[in-house]
Amino acid sequence: MSGIINFFQNIFDPVINVMGVVLLYFHNTLGAPWWLSIVFLTALVRTVLFPLTVKQVRSMRSMQDLKPDLDKIKTKYPGNRQKQQEEQMKLYQERGINPLGGCLPVLVQMPVFIGVFYVIRRFGGFHGTPPTQPDFHTGGILWFQDLSNADPLYILPIL
Repeated sequence: MSGIINFFQNIFDPVINVMGVVLLYFHNTLGAPWWLSIVFLTALVRTVLFPLTVKQVRSMRSMQDLKPDLDKIKTKYPGNRQKQQEEQMKLYQERGINPLGGCLPVLVQMPVFIGVFYVIRRFGGFHGTPPTQPDFHTGGILWFQDLSNADPLYILPIL
């Protein structure tokens, strides 16, 4: 399992380095505690990726609007899969809709969120690797003081 994790970490290393610099900027330059620096980084990432999120939502909504027409095509050509696909492609072209439009923004966003995960992991240390930021262990708030460990009460994942 750690081999897979290291493989992806190497692939996403440029993203991880940028995220690490930004997180250090929030902590060292602005003087924010670690937990607040993570919040700032998350807000910044979400703000930068917001146009992609909007595009994804619009694409998904347009696909939902097409559902009745797609169902009509399926009932019109019940046994002919090839004809169904041809008619669906015509419909997509008429309406100017890309059926993969909802998936592509997610694929662009994934490396960024994976990068955030690895930055936090690298700063706190993992599997015997020393933390790059030792005070990261005590930079939490409320019930999650040690930011290098998972939420012991599972409150954050539920929220």
